[in-house]
Amino acid sequence: MKELVAIVTVVFALSIPIVVIISHTIQQIRKKNADNDIRRLIIEHQTDLETAKCLISEPLARDDERFGTLRGGCLLVGGGLGGIISFMLGADLKHDSAAWLCIALGIGVGLLVAFAIEWKLKKKQNREETGEA
Repeated sequence: MKELVAIVTVVFALSIPIVVIISHTIQQIRKKNADNDIRRLIIEHQTDLETAKCLISEPLARDDERFGTLRGGCLLVGGGLGGIISFMLGADLKHDSAAWLCIALGIGVGLLVAFAIEWKLKKKQNREETGEA
């Protein structure tokens, strides 16, 4: 029975990347076909240049996408600092929950720092868009 569980686990673990690659490829093919259909319809209906540009142009990046790297970086730095602090305090990762609490606290602080930076950048961007000094 244990051998069967091990075999099933290995098969599932190896199938995950294959499924991800196939799904991504299918998504890219569908996106390319949709883009080609839009271009074909623009040519067939002789759409004016400005409307065609609006239909073909990529949408602007959402704020979540723009600040994802900042959040991830602050999260990792905070977790690392929490790990260093727990190591300095002598906490054992295998047997001491204080080590994990230090890491969780560091991650929380890292996310708060990312939020503060993101908030300041958005505030600065809004001031620039409205023309305030």
